[in-house]
Amino acid sequence: MVFQSKSNKFNIKPYHNNNHKKNLLENKIIRFKAVSLKKYFFKYPATEPLKLSLTFENRQNRTVEIIPRYSPSDIQLENVSVSTDEVVDQLFDISHLPIGDYKFYFRVYTNNSYYFESFRSFSIGYSPKINVSDIEFSPLEVREDIDTRLNVSFVLSIPEKSGTNLQVNFYFNDNHGINSNEFAYFPRIYNYSINFSNIYYLDKKYLLDGINYVYFYPKQGDRCGEFVNASFKYIMKKPILNIITPDNQVFKKNDDTKFNLEETIKCDYECDNVSLFYQIDEYEVKTIVKNIPMQPDIAIEGNHGVEFPSDLTEGNNHSIRIWVTDGFNRTSMVTKNFSYLFDYPTIEVLPLSKDSYTDFADDIINVTGFVSHPYHTGQLSVFHRIDDKSEISATSSPIQVESSNEKHQFNFTFQIPSITEEGLHIITIWAQDERGVKSNIQNFIFGFEHNSPPEIVSFDISPLEFFKNGLTPMEINVRIGDINGAKNAVIMYKFEDGEYKNLKPIKIEQSSAKTKTMEIYVPNYLHEGNNTIYLIVSDGNKNSTEVNKTFEFKFNPPILNITTADNQVLWKNTSKEFHFVGNLKDDDANGNVTIFYQFDGEQPKQANTYNITDNKIHDISYNATFPSNFSENNHHRITIWAIDETNKISENYILHFSYLFNDPILNLISPDKQAFKKNI
Repeated sequence: MVFQSKSNKFNIKPYHNNNHKKNLLENKIIRFKAVSLKKYFFKYPATEPLKLSLTFENRQNRTVEIIPRYSPSDIQLENVSVSTDEVVDQLFDISHLPIGDYKFYFRVYTNNSYYFESFRSFSIGYSPKINVSDIEFSPLEVREDIDTRLNVSFVLSIPEKSGTNLQVNFYFNDNHGINSNEFAYFPRIYNYSINFSNIYYLDKKYLLDGINYVYFYPKQGDRCGEFVNASFKYIMKKPILNIITPDNQVFKKNDDTKFNLEETIKCDYECDNVSLFYQIDEYEVKTIVKNIPMQPDIAIEGNHGVEFPSDLTEGNNHSIRIWVTDGFNRTSMVTKNFSYLFDYPTIEVLPLSKDSYTDFADDIINVTGFVSHPYHTGQLSVFHRIDDKSEISATSSPIQVESSNEKHQFNFTFQIPSITEEGLHIITIWAQDERGVKSNIQNFIFGFEHNSPPEIVSFDISPLEFFKNGLTPMEINVRIGDINGAKNAVIMYKFEDGEYKNLKPIKIEQSSAKTKTMEIYVPNYLHEGNNTIYLIVSDGNKNSTEVNKTFEFKFNPPILNITTADNQVLWKNTSKEFHFVGNLKDDDANGNVTIFYQFDGEQPKQANTYNITDNKIHDISYNATFPSNFSENNHHRITIWAIDETNKISENYILHFSYLFNDPILNLISPDKQAFKKNI
């Protein structure tokens, strides 16, 4: 399938008058470069106007009259007179038109003698009946003189199964661009749609440097579809401009400094000649060199001093644009930013007293310097920072500058933060006036080292035995060794495999060893038996050698108290159970406690189980059933005790009691004190 070009250039024909003579202006030919509609399908109702675009190639400043009409339609349209320049865009109201396919006819007159007549089709509907979709280009980046072909593919679809008289028009970029020729493909459809692909041989005169849009719109007779577009990038050969001048320079007014442009220019194609221009901000464009002959792949170099405009404002956001244009008007541009200051402070800092520091509290940096402010009086403040950390004000109050020729001395000291990493660092020092204008910057490199904290010479703990939830603290006596300087540190501790915690902050001076006494409470999470406490001295960066001590940690047995009376007398059948009451406490405060009892030498029996979660006193009560064969005796006893979940046993409580059987009861019904006679 091949494409065809659709030329849009037309000569206006001579229009004969009634005397059949040509108009005297017949040699003044007007040519149209482009005739198009900006849209070919309108969604019903068509609230958007129809836009007719005419591009003239030779207007000669004449008034043009456009006579439009629709077909099919009997609606009369008003004639339009225009007297603009090369491009004429006219809008026509089509909101009154029903759904359908239309021809828009128009005749263009000049001086009622020369005319041009043509038509364009458009459609109105709920949705287009012919569609172009899935447009793809390959490659997506086209390089001038390297990539000469563009692979074009798209899907064309219609509501009918087959179709002829199909046309897909397309053009590059806008109709009012560098060229407006339209091209067309003429596919045929046999099954509702077609996956169409073809090769388009690129013509450079239709292309723009950068992103190029290709606009497609399909037609089938008078039926029109919507515009769709896709894009690719065209990389045009241009002069190669390299500006060696650094970016973000700072310039000062009144020091007679110019912006030094150092450049190289090269063309890797036949560019004929080059011209170099520059523009500072929005000031006038200036020419540096004009029409310098060039040969392919041979670079030229230049160095030019650019003067600043006399009324250039002070600021940090100025820019200079430098561009080179070849003989074909192809351009490459470079932008450099710069600051332009009317005046700024100057600072001079004396070298540091040494180039290496430690984190000892008395190892500080002393800074001495001088500030001045040419062409300005006011206030100056000095700042410093280490590496890329936050800036810190170095002076407690601003320095008052009364004379622009006077140097003012400043002094300040600061300690390097202990969290600073070991190694080489940079301290940056500068001044700043009350307007926020900064001075030159002074940088100094120094080394930083963390000194090891003092060692623990010895330590003791007391007592060596502790109970869970106990109220007795552990007393720790630590003897700290010597250190060659002053240092802030902290004694830290941990139990077993736990994490280190702060015990006591200390400031260690350069002196003999000192003893520190501290108290802590042993935590309840320790296991029963031998446990270990560990100590170190830490300054946040380094730790001393770890030392440790072992102690015993015990769980508490339950505390049982029985308040039932001793030596009770209980009767068989009257008292079938031994009722005892009392209270229970578990200082471990975590777990189950079970009450047991035992009559004489009988088997132990389990009473109640209590879940204890605190170290409060809990009341207990239980009825212990006597054995069925319990003997009569005045010397019975019951033993009561408690066992917790760790098998810790409380003290035994023993209660004595008598267990008696009941005597027989004889009840005589004969009367008392009867009289009897012998031998009656």
